[in-house]
Amino acid sequence: MKPPSHSDREFNTPAEMLTRATFLGVLAALTAGILLTIAGLLVSEARIALAGLGVLGLAGAGRAWLQHRAEFERAANAWETVAESSAAMDETRGRQLMALLEEWESLEEKRGSPDFDPWALQILRNDIRKVVESDPALTQLFRELQRAA
Repeated sequence: MKPPSHSDREFNTPAEMLTRATFLGVLAALTAGILLTIAGLLVSEARIALAGLGVLGLAGAGRAWLQHRAEFERAANAWETVAESSAAMDETRGRQLMALLEEWESLEEKRGSPDFDPWALQILRNDIRKVVESDPALTQLFRELQRAA
């Protein structure tokens, strides 16, 4: 395992991680609050609508905290940069990968039984690797997941 670089330590400081988590929490709370409020109004259930308004209040408090620390705009810009930099995945390769992963799951369910074929599993793993390597978006996604692990 390679040692983390100096820039990794700066990027993953506890304060930066709290900022990112709060920003994502604000986005999730905003979405949930809007949906709960609308659902409460549609079914004429005051508790659901009030819960939605409460969650919207939490989203507003989180946004105000981020703005007070002058972090909201920076977090929003970072979110947009990540969204813009990710390559678009080829839909057919995505479907092909999903089918291969489902086949892998069915093979793994047979592990330990006489029906289990380790050679078929190895061939399937190679097919999965080929699909991932043929699509730049999938390759980037798996690299990011590997770095996170």
